[in-house]
Amino acid sequence: MTPSNGQGAVDTPPTSTRLHVRVEVRLGVAFSLVGENSPRTVQAFTRDISHGGACLSLSRCPEDLLGVLARLPLLDLAIDLSPAAAGEGILAPATLRGQVEWVHPAAQPHAATLVGLEFRDVSPADETAIIDLIAHLLLDDGV
Repeated sequence: MTPSNGQGAVDTPPTSTRLHVRVEVRLGVAFSLVGENSPRTVQAFTRDISHGGACLSLSRCPEDLLGVLARLPLLDLAIDLSPAAAGEGILAPATLRGQVEWVHPAAQPHAATLVGLEFRDVSPADETAIIDLIAHLLLDDGV
């Protein structure tokens, strides 16, 4: 029997909204918030990255940062695109801008806060570097 929504239409399972392949990788990230009165740099790591965005993991999230991320959702990022697994000097650091799409505050005292980003206005060189990194990681995993 096919599930129905009660109006005769067939319900289909939700499809993924991901437009790009996402790979798990830990990359060093330093970011600042665009428009913050007293600029500061926050250290984080990627949990995963795709051509279109990344999930950042903040092990130490300053208390006020969650509120600031809600008010100023644009970040300037410096991402080291050369993880140890990729080999020395394979890729250069990228300077990107990201739009905060979601924030998951740490559920426990020693857990990480997760921040989902969509990349904005990516230069052709940085776009190529991200795609090359993803391809390299996928080939190493045999995918």
